Amino acid sequence: MRGLKGGAVVKGTAALLGVGLLVALLLLPPVQGMFWRFWVELYPHSPRAWHALGREALRRGEGERAVFIYRRLWARDPNDLRAAVGLAEALLRQEAYLEAFQLLKMVTGRQPSFAYAWQLLGDLYREKGSYKNAIVAYQEALRHRPRSPQAWYGLGLCYALTQQLEKAKEAFLQASRLEPRNPYPALALVKVYLRLGQVGEAERLLTPLVERYPTLPNTWYMLGLLWEKKGGSQGMERAVEAFQRARRLAPDSVLIRYELGRALMALQRWPEALEEFQFVVEQRPDYKEAHFQLAQVYRRLGQERAAQAAEKRFHRLSEFERQEGELRLRIGLEPDNPALRFQLAELYRQHEFWEDAWAAYQAVLALQPGNEEARLRFRELCQRLQRPEAIPSREEVIAEARRRAGLEPTGGMPPHPWTPQER
Repeated sequence: MRGLKGGAVVKGTAALLGVGLLVALLLLPPVQGMFWRFWVELYPHSPRAWHALGREALRRGEGERAVFIYRRLWARDPNDLRAAVGLAEALLRQEAYLEAFQLLKMVTGRQPSFAYAWQLLGDLYREKGSYKNAIVAYQEALRHRPRSPQAWYGLGLCYALTQQLEKAKEAFLQASRLEPRNPYPALALVKVYLRLGQVGEAERLLTPLVERYPTLPNTWYMLGLLWEKKGGSQGMERAVEAFQRARRLAPDSVLIRYELGRALMALQRWPEALEEFQFVVEQRPDYKEAHFQLAQVYRRLGQERAAQAAEKRFHRLSEFERQEGELRLRIGLEPDNPALRFQLAELYRQHEFWEDAWAAYQAVLALQPGNEEARLRFRELCQRLQRPEAIPSREEVIAEARRRAGLEPTGGMPPHPWTPQER
């Protein structure tokens, strides 16, 4: 009897282990994807299965497949707002901002409590540089879902970008508490502490992060900023070491290479600094500050002609910013003036800011459809950027220009996402 009982216990334990292993396997994302694909084969009209496949496509970075799945879901049931939000998220991944914006506005209008739709709308505004409207969207998301770490993180980024550092600190603290295993809110909080001059708090928070995430470039980048803030020859040496560690992990990061160049300049290591700034301006020709630093390095190395060329580029970019600001202000005052829009488009084209030029020519054609020169330029840019030849309405263009100039309140309809991204 004892042998029989012992055998039953062993069999029961084996069965439990088998069930546990099966459950663990089913929780693995690849296995879940296989399960739902099999389920769709059996039940092709199951919305739940198609939604699961859409989430899997987003997780795997398969944007086109996700767009196809969610379009199919939404076409079957126009009242399925989850499908509309999934489609908007997939379109955002594909940089199809206008259609994503329209979908998210529709969803938040029909169901104002849809927190994730507000969060995606905040992400879209933040991506396009409309930080005030992003803050409003994130606040709406948090009103309906106060424990969303992603919404708190996005809100913190917008506060930091608009110099509201105390509010940014609180938002990043909330995001870190809600998602303690995600290092990015904590790293953003470190940067806020440094900007507030709270070096001790930054060091206390950063030290365990460096130990916990040694392969994350951002941790070493923040450590470099921390040592820079401490200053002194020893501090700058340690900053260079940290930035070099970050560069090994992310060799194509313009921001890391720029800060490394500045630290090398402080130690008067001119040839090494030259290499960093040359890389930066090759990758980002519009990085005005990098041209200024490059001119200083060339001068220290006795290369006066190269220094003058870099200085000339710096002044040219500074003049561009002045002209752009003036034109933007005049467009705000005369939003229906196509000539001003064309001047702005030509300015962007002259400086090879192709995305901004595309959006500016788009606005010209909304106001003046018969402008053949603008249409020719616009088509060239659509081919270059692989963008559709879609034109917004005249009313949208005028309203967007007034809002950018601060002539209309932004609490109602926010700027449209085809607005040129602010550099």
